Amino acid sequence: MNFHNIVVHAVTSPKRRPDSKFVGMHVQIVLHAGATQKQGIENGEVRSFFLTDAQQKELERIEQEEKTHKVTLRKERNKIESQTRTQCFLRTEDIKR
Repeated sequence: MNFHNIVVHAVTSPKRRPDSKFVGMHVQIVLHAGATQKQGIENGEVRSFFLTDAQQKELERIEQEEKTHKVTLRKERNKIESQTRTQCFLRTEDIKR
């Protein structure tokens, strides 16, 4: 699986057994997203959005256009994010290292 731009919106901590297959998965997602704050992150639910290769290219095009014209294309950016937003559990092995 190839994920681009993994962005963590929220982490909650429902009770889970210590041997759960989800142990540590969200910490790795946060690290993959470039976040540095890990305090308070425990086992639980991660709300994120994942971009496909096509959506990543479209986002890069939007970012380049924003730089060129010095504007913010919030509507176009929100459209991509709303298409891809999901709430899910990921297994540690699902994350490309």
